[in-house]
Amino acid sequence: MPMKELRLVQVIRQIMDKRLTQVKAGAVLGLTPRHIRRLIDRVEQEGNHADHAPGSAARRSREQGSAREDCGGHTEAESSVAPTPAV
Repeated sequence: MPMKELRLVQVIRQIMDKRLTQVKAGAVLGLTPRHIRRLIDRVEQEGNHADHAPGSAARRSREQGSAREDCGGHTEAESSVAPTPAV
């Protein structure tokens, strides 16, 4: 996990332990208090696991899948090309 994500997890845990306010956490991380609340909500819903850190690359890749899967095995460019009629 990158250092930025580790720092995020540490700060979110401090908020949840009532050792840091959301406003101060926002200042530390460079995020708005509203964004901090969203991250706290996500941690509470998904659990406090390191591999499910809010904004983690591993979590994003699990959720997104590949573009080829999303469009039935064809890329967007392949889907926009009309088939050639058989002669």
